[in-house]
Amino acid sequence: MSVAAAPHYHKLYPRQTALLCSQHAGKKSVLAIDWHMPASFQPFLVAISIGKTRFSHGLISNSKEFVYAVPSYAMRDAILFCGSHSGRDVHDKWSAAGLTPLPCRQVRAPGIQEAIANFECRVVRECDAGDHTIFLGEVVDVHENEAAAGKKKIMNIGNREFAEL
Repeated sequence: MSVAAAPHYHKLYPRQTALLCSQHAGKKSVLAIDWHMPASFQPFLVAISIGKTRFSHGLISNSKEFVYAVPSYAMRDAILFCGSHSGRDVHDKWSAAGLTPLPCRQVRAPGIQEAIANFECRVVRECDAGDHTIFLGEVVDVHENEAAAGKKKIMNIGNREFAEL
């Protein structure tokens, strides 16, 4: 028997929030996500779960790559903006959110200069997960932001409220 998620999913919080950068065919986006996790040390893999209706889903599905950015609590306003506005409607979410694109070395999507770290990933597997797709990405390069060293990470505690970690 399947249980409806709507009345129960909030019990999965708090969750660390990440920003997900993607690009394909001249279009790019940055999306706030909470459904993500490390998946393997060797090879270094991360898993992200993206709703199939999200603009970023199509970009990742077609490009087979993404950047997983670890934001600080200081980036709260940008996270709220990126989580509430679609790349279908906002041409340059980086500028609109006050973020600086970071050129990447191994993937086409930019990272985020202000982030604590950016993990460049190539998709090695996709798994259908109902209304979401789980993308398994192999980390092919990492950018650590020395200027952000020691900054607090951000946790989504639900209902658009955040805490520092």
